[in-house]
Amino acid sequence: MPPNGSRISGEPLLKRFDESTQSGARRHEPPYPEPAGRRIEGGEARDGFGRRLVRLHSLVMRRSFWSTYAMPQVSVRRMSAEQVAEVTGVWRRSRLDAAPEIEARLGHSLEDDLGHFGDVVMRECDVWIAELDGLIVGMMAIRGGHLEKLYVEPNRQRLGIGTLLLDKAKSESPSGLTLFTHQVNSRARGFYEARGFEPIEFGMSSMPENEPDVKYAWSPRRSENAA
Repeated sequence: MPPNGSRISGEPLLKRFDESTQSGARRHEPPYPEPAGRRIEGGEARDGFGRRLVRLHSLVMRRSFWSTYAMPQVSVRRMSAEQVAEVTGVWRRSRLDAAPEIEARLGHSLEDDLGHFGDVVMRECDVWIAELDGLIVGMMAIRGGHLEKLYVEPNRQRLGIGTLLLDKAKSESPSGLTLFTHQVNSRARGFYEARGFEPIEFGMSSMPENEPDVKYAWSPRRSENAA
């Protein structure tokens, strides 16, 4: 599960840009000369925080900064029947990335996943997808007030896509949501807990999986009280 990108501020961000320019990985020449002898808090701008601050300001003023670090434009909409194969692929790759040992033991083939998705998920759930540049990069399946699935492509995680899908699930189930995830999946558990879900029950998933799991619940009233 993709935790949402966190804000980066102050010295760590300056250090990040400083290292990238020194290594030549991303060299941005300022659009104007750096001011010579400019005083910052009583001292001249030298190599260090002051000069890096000037470099960061120059970079922020360029369009390339926003194209690199801005939130991608992701759309969330209902899945169509002809997208079964593509959505199943996202679901499968994300599962393999999150719990490779469990998936290896279960041994589900791609054909198994396609059959289950078409025969069960599509029939029983309301399925939504997240698209970025024409590609499906995330999916979720809701049945009533229960979030059956929420998965994001491994190489597209930590971009806020999972949060967009989860926000859509909350809007579709305004009275509350429940979900299950594996107890060992600390990444998914941290993602949901940071977004207002609370663990309410610990147990075991059904056969053939038979893995320790945890049930989470979210309600708008609980979220409002926490705020």
